[in-house]
Amino acid sequence: MLAAGCSTRFGSSPPKQLATFDGEPPVLRALRAAAQSQLEPVVVVVGHMADAVTAALESSNQEPEQQQVAIVLNPDFGEGQSTSVKTGLSVLRGQPGNDVSGALFLPIDQPFVDAATLDRMLVEHRRRPDAIVRPCFGERSGSPVLFPRSLFGELDTLVGDSGGRQLFRRHPNLVIGVQLPSIDPLLDADSPEELAQLQQRIQTRESVS
Repeated sequence: MLAAGCSTRFGSSPPKQLATFDGEPPVLRALRAAAQSQLEPVVVVVGHMADAVTAALESSNQEPEQQQVAIVLNPDFGEGQSTSVKTGLSVLRGQPGNDVSGALFLPIDQPFVDAATLDRMLVEHRRRPDAIVRPCFGERSGSPVLFPRSLFGELDTLVGDSGGRQLFRRHPNLVIGVQLPSIDPLLDADSPEELAQLQQRIQTRESVS
């Protein structure tokens, strides 16, 4: 989980991680999706307002049968997303047995991503462990993205505020899409107004049902 950014486009009070969506911070929704999925281990990279974000995460009271969560600080978060990618990878490489087969990078600004979405991606990863897996709806694709272990070295070369999308151009033959039943998990919010629009999406559903 990438929860370290300054979210400058979102504003500073509160930051995107701690804004309110459907009664809770987006960072908690992302944590629930990861913890209830088959992902293991779950690593949350924090940075901006790390103490407040960590406190919110630790208040989530995950159920015993859910995955254990490691929260790790990225002290260089101000240098861009690439530093959080590298921080997360360093934790994965340190896992006992060193048997991690890939890394799924989950942003916290897509509040409709759920465990089912992540598990669909894991099914494809197990079928094609060498592939870059991303979710799609029709011809639209987005995050989160799962990278195979064979590309960890290239992810380590990223600099600045860039994620792994540039690897799509380097390895187009490795990129595969997983079709989702709804576009909702692909929707993100870069501003309070966009988050409010996604909240309205929930309220519209409730009024219809």
